Amino acid sequence: MGLKNRHEWNWQPTLPIKLSPILDWPPNFLLLYKWLASYWLHISSIIIEVILAISILYFFHPSADEMKNFSFSWISQLWIRNCILITLVAGSLHFWFYYLKGQSKKLKFEKKFIDEKVKKFTFNYQLFDNIFLDNNKWCYYLDNF
Repeated sequence: MGLKNRHEWNWQPTLPIKLSPILDWPPNFLLLYKWLASYWLHISSIIIEVILAISILYFFHPSADEMKNFSFSWISQLWIRNCILITLVAGSLHFWFYYLKGQSKKLKFEKKFIDEKVKKFTFNYQLFDNIFLDNNKWCYYLDNF
């Protein structure tokens, strides 16, 4: 059963999904240049993430000299930084997509939005439950990585 026959999905990408031409053989340099220019030379989520990562490394990362010795101070600094970042990034995405419904159902795979005021969630609201659980899970993973 193909995706075209499935009615429970709201959005279906065009198939086959195109991959980047980086691994094409023989290489097509014109196509590769066009892909790189369209992907890296305008403001996109990738560029924002790279700028965010470089600025975090430059401004909020402990120095290598400080991290030579195993210490609670720089580990806690990393943990607090990662928790704040995950709360800001994941929380703002959840807030935009689910609370404000900023994208509506344009590229949403599932037609249904998240549940509100349901007892099965920790805070009786799936949005806050997702933010809380993501923050706890990913802070732990990031800091142990």
